[in-house]
Amino acid sequence: MPAGLSTKSEATTTETVAPGDDRLVIAGVRMPRTGPLVVLFLALALVLRLWELGERPFHHDESLDAWWSWRFRNGEYTGYDPVYHGPLRFYITAGFYELFGETDAVARLFSALTGTAVVGLPWFLRRELGRAGTIAAAAALTVSPTMLYYSRFGREDAQMVFLTLLAMVLGLSYLRSPRALTATGLTFTLACSFAIKESTYLFGLLLAVFMLIILAAQFDAQNRVAAGTEADANKLNPAFVSATLVFASAGLTVVAVIGHLSGELFPLVAIYMAALAAFVLATALPRIRGRHTDPDYEWPSLINAITAIGWRGWS
Repeated sequence: MPAGLSTKSEATTTETVAPGDDRLVIAGVRMPRTGPLVVLFLALALVLRLWELGERPFHHDESLDAWWSWRFRNGEYTGYDPVYHGPLRFYITAGFYELFGETDAVARLFSALTGTAVVGLPWFLRRELGRAGTIAAAAALTVSPTMLYYSRFGREDAQMVFLTLLAMVLGLSYLRSPRALTATGLTFTLACSFAIKESTYLFGLLLAVFMLIILAAQFDAQNRVAAGTEADANKLNPAFVSATLVFASAGLTVVAVIGHLSGELFPLVAIYMAALAAFVLATALPRIRGRHTDPDYEWPSLINAITAIGWRGWS
């Protein structure tokens, strides 16, 4: 290779990794920093989702949501009906009716706003995605035909995408740096998700399995380090993890059978999953990351949460 070309390539490489410059380089061109680009995508997403939002006639499912929201605003709402899923979106849309009037566009506004907000969430995952991944994810969420359609659709689809991804963001944030505020935010996000659609049980189960793996790793690491057989407290023991998952799955099966026979399946499963998740958040995860929390602060919150779920389920 000619010396001049080699020198130029080396200079270009040195320039792209200059200290303090975190801009993405594509084909030798430095792109703007990640934050401003994500803000730009957010602005574009907002325009795409709000532009002529009320021009298209209602889909049948949209009309049901708009009608239930209208009934709630006028004091005619009769309570939760699983056929139409959780009522939280009815409450919020009813508030929008009160603020902005009863129009087709306002009936779709909650979906449009959550469908816009989801575009900004990859920025909070930039450590995991990298700069290129963050920009690509934000761009895809902005112009994806599927995301754009359901963000302009007055049902729960865009809302559930936002809450599910937000729960993932908060969960990973807690992994990186356990804080009570982050755990509270995760709990609140899941509560909102449960109050919008029952499919949260599926996502909650996946989240609970992940937390069980963390719990198994925590307890096994503590035992091995205490016994002096292992110096690395973060090393995973597959056999111990498998045994823990089998035990926890057996417990879930028992709870599900009892719930089915008693007609209280959802409340019992919710209590079981909440107890597992809160137990991991309160004890295992902060310790495996080398941080300690005050049990006098964590356990009352756990007990109160379980009591509230049980009272609401059987009241």
